[in-house]
Amino acid sequence: NIRKELIIRFGPSQKKWECEQWNKQYPDLIKKDLTSCKMIDLLKKTKLAITDNSTSFQELLSADFPVLMLMKFDSTIIKDSIKPIYDDLLNVNILFQDPKILSQHINSIWKNLDEWWNKPDVKNARTNFSKSFANYDPNLTSQIYNFIKNI
Repeated sequence: NIRKELIIRFGPSQKKWECEQWNKQYPDLIKKDLTSCKMIDLLKKTKLAITDNSTSFQELLSADFPVLMLMKFDSTIIKDSIKPIYDDLLNVNILFQDPKILSQHINSIWKNLDEWWNKPDVKNARTNFSKSFANYDPNLTSQIYNFIKNI
């Protein structure tokens, strides 16, 4: 049962009543609040993360940790110039607008998560997104130093 492996991590912006609703609706889920745990510790206990359009999504994607995003396009402003990158994530089932479809996808990939995560089209969409929004540069400190030095 996948639900027994789910961990809900509440962020600082979540209201007390939201957490209480989760507890009432899903008493069998493991729940953690942001102040009592570090994300890295929770990731060691799971094989998939689900986020919204946040820094966590970008960090997990660039770290090559399997992650899915739930986001409503009608409530999030996405520039036309970057919409194709988000469309790619939609097409390979990394990005979802409907929680029921997200749930169905998780059920379909759970047993072979790594196989799905490493499919060429999924990998390509991840790489394109990371290059655009979460590109890690090991020389960044040196580049900033040189930039400041030349001011």
